[in-house]
Amino acid sequence: LVPSLFARAHLYVTFRHCSTKDGKDKPWFAFAFLPIATVEGTAVENRTYALHTFKLEKGQGTDVDPSLYLPLRNVSDAPASSKLSMRKGEVIKMRTSLLSTVVPHNATLLGLLMWLKHKEPDLAEILRKSVYLELQDITRFARDTFDSLFQILESRREGLTLLVFDALLHYISLYIDDKRSVVKNKEIVEMYIREYFTSPMAHQHLVACVKYYLQQSTPQPGASGVHSAGPQIKSITTLKCLEFLFKFITRSRALYVQQHGHNDGVYSDDDFKSSLGEVFEAMNSLMSLKGKAFVTGQAVAIRNFALIVPDLRGIFTIEELSTLLAKYIDAIQYKGELRILNMQKLSLIYS
Repeated sequence: LVPSLFARAHLYVTFRHCSTKDGKDKPWFAFAFLPIATVEGTAVENRTYALHTFKLEKGQGTDVDPSLYLPLRNVSDAPASSKLSMRKGEVIKMRTSLLSTVVPHNATLLGLLMWLKHKEPDLAEILRKSVYLELQDITRFARDTFDSLFQILESRREGLTLLVFDALLHYISLYIDDKRSVVKNKEIVEMYIREYFTSPMAHQHLVACVKYYLQQSTPQPGASGVHSAGPQIKSITTLKCLEFLFKFITRSRALYVQQHGHNDGVYSDDDFKSSLGEVFEAMNSLMSLKGKAFVTGQAVAIRNFALIVPDLRGIFTIEELSTLLAKYIDAIQYKGELRILNMQKLSLIYS
């Protein structure tokens, strides 16, 4: 279906009398319709609909001008001068099972895909709602969804950066948590990064966001011993998505270098390495924290750190990377009762 025709596309159902007598005319007497696009522009939800029926005059056949009935989404919409007559009390029930690859079923996702049409406050609200989207909402529009997020980042709307990052974390988490299709999902994200990702500035924003959430999870000097669960959850989610985040970061840096060179005087290789160094310092600080409240995040960090090493090899020299790894491993505390951390640390060293 051509996208430009989607707003007028609809299901059209006609009815005629049945007769067991051969040769007897079986005239059409009614019709009903269901637009497949909502007034918001999304595809209709898959559910059961009760459709009002309209009269077909004798001899009229089934050829009714769509402009007469498409505006009548509700019976109350029908003007007094309407040429259509409703069959009062007569409805049919229709259950839909539509698969739309033209526009999404979800209004929040549609708003995200059409982000250019929204002012910043409205777009911020769309991004906040987007963290409640389900995997099935975005799977069919994965490329367009990722494109929209990174285009918003490239638009330099500073007030939206963390909201975009939260949405990106949510989408990546959906792919990771879907254990039934984890291999296929990983291929989807990697193919997008490899073939369609085109954001040369994204790495600067992503590195800053990763560092921010890791630092937020680390108690600041002089802080009380009571810590909010919010920053902990954000940091754990960030660490869980670390592999894909670094794939986006390294690919974005490569695109930046293609356009501007390694040392353009704005964001050189040394600046990039310095920013990443601050991320690893935040990770080291997290690993050195003591207390059961931090064990889950520390275990996730150790488990996922090995996954980003292949990408780091393309950024740092062997000597630089060895130094980073040694400091990280040294920061991981060792205690007999923390078996999970001890096992994860050994696994990291072995890998």
